[in-house]
Amino acid sequence: MVAGTLPAQSTDSPSTTKKDREPVGINLSLWKNMSTQPTDTVGSTCLNLGLFSSMNRLNGVGINLLGGVVLRDMNGVQITGLANLVGGSMRGVQIAGISNVNGNNLSGVSGLVGITGNHAQGVIFSGLTNITGDNTSGVIIGGLLNISGENSSGVHLAGLANIAGESFNGITTSGLLNIVGQSLRGIQISG
Repeated sequence: MVAGTLPAQSTDSPSTTKKDREPVGINLSLWKNMSTQPTDTVGSTCLNLGLFSSMNRLNGVGINLLGGVVLRDMNGVQITGLANLVGGSMRGVQIAGISNVNGNNLSGVSGLVGITGNHAQGVIFSGLTNITGDNTSGVIIGGLLNISGENSSGVHLAGLANIAGESFNGITTSGLLNIVGQSLRGIQISG
């Protein structure tokens, strides 16, 4: 199974300067510290190809056989066989054989298992489950399960169950169970 995310919107964080966003090169990587571009605190990668890669920022395309770690923000496309990890914001498309794990501010598509901190928005698709923090909005599709924190909205579709923390505005549809912690404004449909 493969999962993915489509972008909803793209905004730069206030702390990101123009210099921080400029691509500085191509990274060819065998392993974390065996690469053509060292992992530092200011550089950005515009093209990454490797077995397993670690980089500061990815502003472009990253393709790895095993996995990719982006310490800060990822803008673009990240494809890997096992897992993608992004410490900051992810804007774009992530496809992984097993999981995509993001810090905050996901706008895009996830993997077999998608885990995001706060502020997930857009179309989020995972083969098994999506786990998001507070402020989730958009179309969230999980093969089995969707779990979201406070203030969720949009359309949540799951094969087994949808679970929302405090409030949900929109439509939740699942094969067995829909749970909303406090207030629901919308429709719940389950089999």
